[in-house]
Amino acid sequence: MRLICRIIGMVVPSVVWAMSLDSSSSDSIRNVASTIAHGAMSYYNGNVSGQPEMVGDLPDPYYWWQAGALWGAMLDYYHFTGDSSYNDVVIQALTAPVNTGPQHDYNPPEHFDELGNDDLGFWGFAVMAAAERNFPQPDPSVPSWLTMALNIFNALSSRWDTTTCRGGVYWQVFASNPNGINYKNSVTNGGLFQLAARIARATGQQGYADWAAKVWDWCIEIAIDALLRCFCIPAKDRILVCPPTYGMYSVSAQVNDVGLVKVPLQPAPEFGLDTQGICDALSREKGVKLAYLCSPGNPTGSLLAKEDVQKILEHPTWNGVVVLDEAYIDFAPEGSSLAEWVTEWPNLVVMQTLSKAFGMAGIRLGAAFTSEPIARLLNSLKAPYNISSPTSALASYAASEKGLQVMRANRTKICAQRVRLLAELPKINGVGRLRGGEASNFLLFEILDTAGNPDNHWADRAHKLLEAAAYFFDNKILYEPACEPNDSCNNDMKFLKGYLARFMWQPTYHLPSLLPQVKILLEPSAVAAAQACSGGENSVTCGQKWNIGGFDGRAGLGQQMCALETIQGLLIGESRSPLGDGEIDPARHAGWNGRRTAPTVPTNQSVFGPEEDVDVHNEGGHQDETSGGRTTIGGLASPSWIGVCAATLAGSYYILVEGLLHAGACCFLYETTSFL
Repeated sequence: MRLICRIIGMVVPSVVWAMSLDSSSSDSIRNVASTIAHGAMSYYNGNVSGQPEMVGDLPDPYYWWQAGALWGAMLDYYHFTGDSSYNDVVIQALTAPVNTGPQHDYNPPEHFDELGNDDLGFWGFAVMAAAERNFPQPDPSVPSWLTMALNIFNALSSRWDTTTCRGGVYWQVFASNPNGINYKNSVTNGGLFQLAARIARATGQQGYADWAAKVWDWCIEIAIDALLRCFCIPAKDRILVCPPTYGMYSVSAQVNDVGLVKVPLQPAPEFGLDTQGICDALSREKGVKLAYLCSPGNPTGSLLAKEDVQKILEHPTWNGVVVLDEAYIDFAPEGSSLAEWVTEWPNLVVMQTLSKAFGMAGIRLGAAFTSEPIARLLNSLKAPYNISSPTSALASYAASEKGLQVMRANRTKICAQRVRLLAELPKINGVGRLRGGEASNFLLFEILDTAGNPDNHWADRAHKLLEAAAYFFDNKILYEPACEPNDSCNNDMKFLKGYLARFMWQPTYHLPSLLPQVKILLEPSAVAAAQACSGGENSVTCGQKWNIGGFDGRAGLGQQMCALETIQGLLIGESRSPLGDGEIDPARHAGWNGRRTAPTVPTNQSVFGPEEDVDVHNEGGHQDETSGGRTTIGGLASPSWIGVCAATLAGSYYILVEGLLHAGACCFLYETTSFL
């Protein structure tokens, strides 16, 4: 327990008013952000409490990790608005030994009783933001921001564990905290992923980009990996795949030391199964235990003929398991799924997911339909805490009648857009023939002139994650579907919209093509958030729900931070891109480059220290980021250069969709005929 619990006293202004945000006016955005930032910082008194152990920390009911998130939000506040009012407090918090720990890796003994690996992620995001902006750090006895970010990464990556789940980092650090020491959650591993990508860009070192790719691949391979571990003996057995197909089948085989037998699909545009070739291979090749088929195909977007799948199932001598991946089946015509076939074919496993049509990629949850014997075998390998309560709540909502209605409505819109794109894309120079995709939510076209074009797979992932984020918007207003509809949000969940907003805005520095889509979602949300900041005695206190047109009576630090991070991001076009390799230079001066503005709401108490005169300096306008002749637009130079495009965005979804910071197992098995 913390030693203090301060009751926040709202300051009554001379005139009661409600905020009105003009999202097209930089001055309006800055004024509203200033007011909300002041409200957020009123929850912090660690610098004047007289208790050194509270420096940088928050009073109950808030946690140490939420303090790290607050300092990240306030670093963004200065970067976007130029208001340096709180910078001294931020520096004190981020450099206090009670937070950095003796090794300057943010593993402080003072917080061992509550320390989770995900906590390091939030403090790491703040420290990394300071490094990427050359945020001044006057005390030469404290390592540079980048050095401390590297220390955090090293602490997290050193905890990568291969004894279970073939990788991943556990949620908790110490066995003394049993609530999470035995499972690996998405937010922890998403935090490691994001830090690795940002450090790769900041240092130019490929090893960190490799770590980002490693964590990403591990998080998406779990279900495929489970089947391999159930049926295949390492260094002996093999699986059959039909390229071009989903790449994780081969990756999981390699990780598990399982061999590959490849029988290519028929040529485009059919992309059908070579049933004769497959049957011959199953008869000829020894030790093939699994045959992975993908329908609709990835990347082909084409359905496999049912009669072709049946021929594989009816193979007279092969007794292996056919795994049919139906991740995109909801975009195919009705009746295309073969899930019902599991009652007839005991050697069939049909995998589906909430990641595509339901737009819930971040929770890494799906369903496997199979026979009872295989289901028992899969469930016997399941971790004790394989699915978190928030994940279960989101899945239950998705499977409810309302959730299904939302999914079907979105699917109808997507399919209508598919028809439009089929007609319009061929009119664009450089776009050739359609090669597949008429049964999926993507289209496969020929690109006629690819000379010199880079591999944009990370950019593609970022766009897909942004598409998935639409699930968290109701009529273009950001909301928390796991708890806001029934007023059940706990303290952690009240912060999460802000993290999503932060990590939707930030990738647009590196991938400007994201910005129009991000603004479509977040600009109306920012206006609605400002309207929700109309409560309390001062009429500027922020509430939880933004889709009711005003204050809902639920105030707190999380509500302030969510509104602040959504609104201040509107200024991203006027701010400088994060610095990269060769540009980061620790600044050891004590002055601030920025303007100090008084809080919009008058105050009769000093929480932040005395006012000082400072120089005014414009940080510079936002540009398409370049360095050393390399550009992130159309010419992404390397994974270390582009990793952050997806990393900051993807990290957000690992964080947000879990619902709770105490949540989410990456190491899970799909349940039979159930989302839970």
